[in-house]
Amino acid sequence: YYSTRSEADLISKVQTDIEDLKQVVVKSLEKVMERGEKLEVLESKANNLSTQSKRFQKNATSIRRQECWKNCKINIIIGIIILIVLAIIIAAICGSIKCR
Repeated sequence: YYSTRSEADLISKVQTDIEDLKQVVVKSLEKVMERGEKLEVLESKANNLSTQSKRFQKNATSIRRQECWKNCKINIIIGIIILIVLAIIIAAICGSIKCR
């Protein structure tokens, strides 16, 4: 089929080079697909983290409001106790000196 031995060698070398190139392309495509899968996993984790951070922020805001309300209640109770004590002291003073 081939007119000379050198043509056969050249064709054989070209076929070998094509096979080598084909293997390189296949490996490159496999790496690209692996990176794509890793990027999908990373994107999923990022979305989960975003969702969790939003949930955390809502919970933190809710807890902050609850704690603020507790502090307000305590301050109101302390204020009422002080008013009652003052009223008792004023009543005791007025009762002993006969306030008019």
